[in-house]
Amino acid sequence: DLGVELVKIRDGKEEVVISKEKFDEDEKIEESLEAYNVLKILGRGEKNCLTQKVYSKKSNKIYIMKEIKMSLLSEERRKQLIDVLNTLKNNECPNIIKHFTFFQENDNLYIINEFAKNGDLQEFLKTYKTIGENIDRKLIFHIFLQCIKSLEYLHKKNIIHRDIRLENFLIADNWVVKLANFKNAILLNDKEKRLQDQVGGVLYRSPEMNDSNSNYGKKTDIYSLGVVFHQLLYHDY
Repeated sequence: DLGVELVKIRDGKEEVVISKEKFDEDEKIEESLEAYNVLKILGRGEKNCLTQKVYSKKSNKIYIMKEIKMSLLSEERRKQLIDVLNTLKNNECPNIIKHFTFFQENDNLYIINEFAKNGDLQEFLKTYKTIGENIDRKLIFHIFLQCIKSLEYLHKKNIIHRDIRLENFLIADNWVVKLANFKNAILLNDKEKRLQDQVGGVLYRSPEMNDSNSNYGKKTDIYSLGVVFHQLLYHDY
């Protein structure tokens, strides 16, 4: 299994390290920065995250590489993130982006994901708004049903995404929609546990997440998904 270990370092603190097994034995993915050429920087999220389109020198394929600065995360948050990636390594849902592998280098965590070449739902809405056309309702419901399926799968795995938004739903071939970006996701080992930290886009946060005196669970994702549905229906981004 691709696991997490705690090891002692010089100052006596513990640090998360990642074992070197791969997610998918059918497709060998390189676990070194030298194995990839950066084609384009797609986005800079919060100060500890960078998303890049990369080219594998070995497989001659294009992937998405997400770079996360581990030094800016707490020890608890590091472990939470790796727990989520481990849980999704055998992902069986076609509506969740495939994580091929991840590795740690230069104190950064690098996640190699599949490349969905048709952009995200925000770009999709912008295109229709630019040309002044309405989106066919059947297409909207086709898209939204896939969004629901992705969230249903996550919640069955006891994962809360905590950053459901238009930009995090990617469009692959044949209008297959895939949920991506699990940087803020958390695996609840205790199913009854409630959370209080505020993460993700402010527009999409549920009232209980926005309230520092309240707490929240899986339903916060459902609220965010409702915002996405409203945006799809009214072409509002």
